[in-house]
This record gives sequence, structure tokens and C-alpha cells, in this order.
Amino acid sequence: PLVRRDRLARFWLTGMLLSLPIISATTPHSRLLLFVGLGGMGLIALWIQKYTEGVSASADGTGTRRFYRLVVTGFVVVHLILAPLMLPLNAVSAATMEPFLQGPARAVDLGPGIEEKHLILVNPPIVFLTNYFMLVRSLEGLPAPQRQRVLAPGDATLSISREDARTLIIRPEAGFLHGPFDNVFRSPTSPLRQGDRIALTRMEVEIREVDTDGTPEVAAYRFGVPLEDASLRWLRWKDGAWVTFVPPSVGETITLSGAQFGF
Repeated sequence: PLVRRDRLARFWLTGMLLSLPIISATTPHSRLLLFVGLGGMGLIALWIQKYTEGVSASADGTGTRRFYRLVVTGFVVVHLILAPLMLPLNAVSAATMEPFLQGPARAVDLGPGIEEKHLILVNPPIVFLTNYFMLVRSLEGLPAPQRQRVLAPGDATLSISREDARTLIIRPEAGFLHGPFDNVFRSPTSPLRQGDRIALTRMEVEIREVDTDGTPEVAAYRFGVPLEDASLRWLRWKDGAWVTFVPPSVGETITLSGAQFGF
């Protein structure tokens, strides 16, 4: 009823709704609700104002008036009591990622000349957070690699085989792109197919096997140089830290256990 009769309410509602499609295009998070919240705050405030001015009291039926009072009480409890209490907890929630992000990226010794090398992260525990590896090191004033490559999710067991001097074959136990944030790297509407090749600087990825749902199960990584070349710096995740990874010999297969999460 308020939206039908009040032009200002329609303004706040329109702005709120028009802000939704933009944030629906990426991974959901509460921080994306800023602009939606502007319209929501205006609409709720206007509704409460009209209620206190007695507009709701003119509504037909005792049940309707009780419903209005219940809604106002809910707004007050959620936005004036619970929200301020939850804000500090929400503000420090990012600190739970520190064991997988700032600390390990800061502590690892990448060796001399890393600025001219390609860093290969074999099995990060949370693939999404590898986006911040080079950023953390740059902000800390630490040497960062020329480029960074991420091979496979480390939250499940990996089978890693050496096909030839330049090629690794990786089979994750749960397949690729299975994590909750992996859709930021590849949309389900654009699935990879067996035989697909993705060419990157000095590395090419070939999809060797996919399951019935189109999820990649086996990938081959072919580098432009032998895997032991000094231009490549290999790291794997082990016991909460980045450690040096030694690629297997040609024809050899090794297994890396999945990461054990703990905060």
C-alpha cells in the first residue's frame, strides 16, 4: 500500500531493485549489498515514519494492525539491536583466512631472481585465495614472481604423473572446478570438453577427461621448458605452509593428500 500511494517509496524501491542485477553477476557476499541497502534503508525508514504517523492505524482489521506492529518490532530488533552487535564480528571475519593467505605468502622463501621466474602453485588449499598471493607479497615489499600459475585444487587428493620432460598429468580425486568459489573462474554455462586446450604464456593446459556432467577430471599441463628448468619455481601446500615441490620423474606417479582445514 505504501508503494502504491507514495512516490518517494517508489523511488527507493526502484533504486533498490535496479541495484540487484549488477551484484547477481558475481559471487554472493554481504558487502555487495551496499547500494541495495541504500534503497532498502530509505524504504524501511519511510514505512516506519508512516506507521508512527498513524497511517497503519487506519488499516481495516485488528489483525492488520498487529501485523504492522510485528513488522516494526522486527525491523527494530534486526537493524538497531542485532546488526550493531554483529558488525564487529563481520568486520573481523576476513581474519579467518589469514592462515591460508597473508602468513604463508609472507613466510615462503621464493629464492633469488624470482622476479624473472614463473611461480607454479601445485595444490593451493583454497584456489580462490591464490589471487592474493602476489598482491600480499607486493604490499609487504617482498619479491614477487613474474607470473603465477595454479594447477589444481588442494582440498582433495591429487594424483600427479609425469608424461614427458615438459608435461604433468593431474587427476584430482573430486575433479576440477568443484569448490564453492570455482564458478568465478569458469561458468557452468561454458563447460570445458575433452580435448579442449587453453594456451597461456609458456604453458598449455589440455583437458584429457571429463565426467558425464562436463566437469574436468584429468588435465595435462605442458610447459615451454623442462619442468626442472631454473625459470620455474614450484611450490606445494603442506601442513599449513608453502614448501618446495619436486616434479616426479618421467613415467612416475605421486600422490598429494588433500589439505586439512583448521582455523
